[in-house]
This record gives sequence, structure tokens and C-alpha cells, in this order.
Amino acid sequence: MSKRLYCICAVLLIAFTLSGCSRNQEEANGRMLIMAYDKLYEGNLSEDNATCMGDSGCVGGIIVSTVWEDEVPTSNGQTNFGELGSHYTKGSDEMIAVFISEKDSWYNFYRVK
Repeated sequence: MSKRLYCICAVLLIAFTLSGCSRNQEEANGRMLIMAYDKLYEGNLSEDNATCMGDSGCVGGIIVSTVWEDEVPTSNGQTNFGELGSHYTKGSDEMIAVFISEKDSWYNFYRVK
């Protein structure tokens, strides 16, 4: 009886360990994503996507955490492309601007539907 109980406990321990290590089931598929204002936004670093930042006093949030690049962010201020400490601001319900420090520029990110 004790061997059977030991085997059951070992199987359960392995199952719980593996499920705890799993990542977000939805994958980013190479997309640059940020969660802000309880919505998910997608952008890219192409030159035609760069934007001007008008009033620096209207910064709406700061990137405070990141997930792996193949994961989808799940909390506000979280990205899958790094940039910890960078700012973002709301342009509309459909668009935000994100400051990308390596490019020293603001880029538009559009709401994922």
C-alpha cells in the first residue's frame, strides 16, 4: 500500500511541477506586444511607425515588467520586448505611443482586436 501511495504522490508532484512551469498558452508569434489600460497593443519599429511626442507631461504609464518574447503580456505596463522603465501614453482607445530607448523615438502601437 505504501508503494502505491508513494507512486501516486510522485506522479502528482511531477504534474503540479510541470503545470507550474508552463507559460502563457497564447503565443506572441514574433509580435511586439504591450498591455496598457487593460488592453493589448501591437507595434513594430519600422520608420513609418515612428511618431512625435507632443506634450511630455502626458506620459500615461511606465513599463514595469516583461515576459518572454514568445509570450503575451497579461498585466498593465508589461511587454514582451523589454524596455523596462520606458514610458507610454494613450493616443486613443485604438492607439498608444511607446518610447523605445534603443531608437530614441516614440512608436505607435495599435490595439489588438
